[in-house]
Amino acid sequence: MTDNKFSIILPTYNRGDSYLKDAINSVVDQSYTNWELIIVDNNSNDCTDSLIGSFNNNKIKLYKINNAGNIAKSRNLGIIKSTGNYIAFLDSDDYWNNKKLEICNKYFLNNKNSGLCHAENWLDEDGQETYHMYGKSHIFDYKFLLERGNCLSASAVVLPKFFLNNVGLFSEDKKFITAEDYELWTRLAKAKNNIKYIDSMLGVFRVHSASESHNIIKNTIAVIDVIKFHHDDGVGSKIDACISQAWLNSAKNCHVNGNYKLAFNCYIESIKYKFKIQVLFIFLLLIPNRIFKNIYSKYRG
Repeated sequence: MTDNKFSIILPTYNRGDSYLKDAINSVVDQSYTNWELIIVDNNSNDCTDSLIGSFNNNKIKLYKINNAGNIAKSRNLGIIKSTGNYIAFLDSDDYWNNKKLEICNKYFLNNKNSGLCHAENWLDEDGQETYHMYGKSHIFDYKFLLERGNCLSASAVVLPKFFLNNVGLFSEDKKFITAEDYELWTRLAKAKNNIKYIDSMLGVFRVHSASESHNIIKNTIAVIDVIKFHHDDGVGSKIDACISQAWLNSAKNCHVNGNYKLAFNCYIESIKYKFKIQVLFIFLLLIPNRIFKNIYSKYRG
């Protein structure tokens, strides 16, 4: 098959007067045109309906849901309604480069049994951008995901639909809320599905206070629940080390966002499970945030 169809799953709630228009425009403006955009709206009470209607595009499909704060339910409804052979995810506060699907299609013509995760620019509320390459191809691995945490962004992931047919959809278990994507990636890796990382910057990930992933402690607890659920001594990982790394990742996120008190608490939580390099980062709390942010962005990129 040379003419792949992409089903783009976009869950949203009350983003009609802020970010949603940019997200939809970034799909409508794609140079590759064989796509459908499935918007799953959690019964917004703003201008979402009128905004979507203003596009007057029969490739945009709108479904309503009451997901009770569980975005996995919205994503799963979108997947169930999809007709494409590839599934792409786009959160309503993110947007894509207009050649994303064209580049992805060329990739999949030569890599039919692989998914991909591309690089993104992270855009903060001050308008500062940071290039993020999420990983190298060899690290989409079950053991690595447990030991190091989530290394994919949902808005940067495109998968063959048969991957999801084989392993199932997003878990709707409430304890995984905010980490439901991490749980799915871990399940895909355990089943030996292949996801490659490419360094092409094909989208923008917005970092802001209203995002689901912004509540760092809530997300960390959900991540730890994923680790506990999937942990298997057979992969050679020590569960305490995995949990320590989860707290360390959260501490560094708090640190780079200037929340030094919460960062310190997360570093201490990390030390409780396994002592490693946390003391170095605690020492770095003494330097100005803008300097640490610059160092950390280069380290992450």
